[in-house]
This record gives sequence, C-alpha cells and structure tokens, in this order.
Amino acid sequence: MTASRDSTITAPTQFLAVDSKRYAYRRFGAGAGLPLFCLQHFQGTLDYWDPAVVDPLAEGREVILFDKAGVGRSNGTVPGTIADMTAHAIAFLDGLRRQLSLKADRFSSGIANLGAWCVTAWAVNRCRCGSSFADRKIPT
Repeated sequence: MTASRDSTITAPTQFLAVDSKRYAYRRFGAGAGLPLFCLQHFQGTLDYWDPAVVDPLAEGREVILFDKAGVGRSNGTVPGTIADMTAHAIAFLDGLRRQLSLKADRFSSGIANLGAWCVTAWAVNRCRCGSSFADRKIPT
C-alpha cells in the first residue's frame, strides 16, 4: 500500500477514473489493519471529516476518504437514492481494488450509514462489515 503518515488535512487529494466518473479521494495512515473506507453524509465532501475523529483512526491502518459522484471535487450527478450512492461507492472501491488488491472496512455518518450498510451487503467480498457513528463503536 502507498498510504502515508499524512493527516486528514495534509494528505494530497488524488483522483480515480472509473467509467465516466472521476472520484476525488485521500489516503493516509499506515498499519496492519484493513484500510478504513469513510463515507460522508449526503452532500458531505472529504473535507468535512473532523481530523480529531479520523486522524487517530489512521494510527493503525490506512484511511480512505472520498467524494461521491457530483459532490466536492468528483464529477458526475449527485446520487438521488441510497442505491445510487451505494453503486458509486462500490464502483470507487472496485477501481481502487484494480490498482491495489484492496479490501476495506467502512465507516460512515448521517444518511451515509444506509449506503454504507448497502455497500457491505451488496459487496461483501469488497468491504468488511464495519461500524458507524450510530453504532457507537469504531472498527480497529
């Protein structure tokens, strides 16, 4: 993995092309744990993540923040349904997997919790069942 010791704020924004979409994302942290794929609320961007929450999670694993389609620096149309939000998250993970042989945990807040559970259910071979703020536990 090419993750770094950067933080939520200092990690460079990267871009991943998948089909006709261009997803913005950041990767940082290192360790033996599976990467943690962070899903933001409906129109939240990767810049909305609080470093006080996310940076400690990167101490023992890689963290991946991303902008879903049409949000932040990603192009495309904003997903109109949870199913569409899930499809974009899975497409992004599949794009990273082609580059990195990646499997990940997932972490989310707000309405993204529904999409995160769908990602876990629909893409069980791509994403391990993780937790959300609503669960009050954080995978390590």
